Amino acid sequence: RQFKEGNVSFANVEVFSIDEYYPCDRNSTQSRNHRLHAEFLDQVDVRKENIHIPDGSIPKEQISDYCAEFEKLARGLDLLVIGVGEGGQVGFNEAGSSERSQTRTVPLSYQSRKRQARNFNGDLTVTPKTAITMGIGSIMRAKKIVLIATGESKAEAIKATVEGEVTPHCPASILQQHDDVTIFLDEAAASLLKK
Repeated sequence: RQFKEGNVSFANVEVFSIDEYYPCDRNSTQSRNHRLHAEFLDQVDVRKENIHIPDGSIPKEQISDYCAEFEKLARGLDLLVIGVGEGGQVGFNEAGSSERSQTRTVPLSYQSRKRQARNFNGDLTVTPKTAITMGIGSIMRAKKIVLIATGESKAEAIKATVEGEVTPHCPASILQQHDDVTIFLDEAAASLLKK
């Protein structure tokens, strides 16, 4: 709305997305980033060359080099806005992800695939088994992080993230070690917090 009213421009903004299914056609409506384009990027004046979204169509023999290049581009983000999964995932960093992990391909757990199947007409058999994700180390290099969680289904993950021990079993808990994190929750997501 602010852009349409002429109050703000995104011409000098560079945008990164932290994950994408792999393999996945970047123009598919099933892409993790389809809504990002449809509801934001295609509506404002961000220059195409300033949009960096993991490309799920990269051939397997090139994916390692591609992830390394994406990692270099994404260093030193000013602001990172992320959500948290029901198991404490950030991006597609599943339980056990190293706090030093970088942009890479990762296998998706059965539970993650089951949740993501909603984007594939509920069909688990066609839901990707892997994804490209920025790693925890990549995420932690952002200057400021905003974490958003809503709904009762996120309450356990938020409790572990905010009040639990820092552990790779809850990748989002590693955010406790970042100098500048702001967390926005609704009442349901915050319902198990004690402090």
